[in-house]
Amino acid sequence: MGVGGASAHGRITFPPSRQGGTFEVAGTECGEHDGGSQAADGCGWLTNGVEIHGKPTLIDPDLLTTAEAIADPLDHKGVATRPWRSPGTAAVNSPCGNNIYHSELDGLDLPPNPTHTTWRQGDVVTVASSIYINHGGGWSWRLCPKSASVTEACFQEHVLDFADATQTLRFTDGHEVVIPARHTQDGKWARNPVPAAMDELPKPPISFQFPMPVEGLSPTQWDFSVVEKVIIPEAIAPGEYLLSWRWDCELSRQVWANCADVTVVVAEVVLV
Repeated sequence: MGVGGASAHGRITFPPSRQGGTFEVAGTECGEHDGGSQAADGCGWLTNGVEIHGKPTLIDPDLLTTAEAIADPLDHKGVATRPWRSPGTAAVNSPCGNNIYHSELDGLDLPPNPTHTTWRQGDVVTVASSIYINHGGGWSWRLCPKSASVTEACFQEHVLDFADATQTLRFTDGHEVVIPARHTQDGKWARNPVPAAMDELPKPPISFQFPMPVEGLSPTQWDFSVVEKVIIPEAIAPGEYLLSWRWDCELSRQVWANCADVTVVVAEVVLV
């Protein structure tokens, strides 16, 4: 599978995360110590150079994000090795990402964002992410209790379900556009709705891996966040958690990750 470049960057824009990121910045810049965080290279946290093992498990062309894969979803050429083709199976070094320039720096060691988030059991909550350099694929949102061993395996056990079949593009100027979402059958992974350019050389791009969800978007200028609703399980134990956003790319051998600190509290009891 050919790719136009080796780098991609993305991060959480809501809730406030350890890597920064805000609705006001979205993917217009990578960010340095922004969004209340202490993280340099705000959008540069990942595991690099990873692939899936065996044949791809994601073969629905409506969920694929490269023209080549959409044309050959069963991978007769045997080239589909990028993380998105079997979401969640590519091994990562950290569920919160490692710094792209200093791989010894682990997102798990970053301090919490000073703006804290509290969710209730059973709530439908807002999460959002944005991309600085687009390499297709898709993402999931996961929780891990801080009282446990905070590992990728822990996050994989607590993947959050999406609440509905829509996504909202929230632009940096505040206006919003609602689009249909495409989720895996289990409801735990969302396809990146915005196609990458077929060729990075024309500026602006003139052809794309698949059709744009709405007119006027550019994969080279993410002045918007993809806002989604996820469900906090009713049975989840109250306590302190890390939220992990995991983006499995299809146009690069990369898994990008961010973490945010959240508190889950007991649902309110409504007396009738």
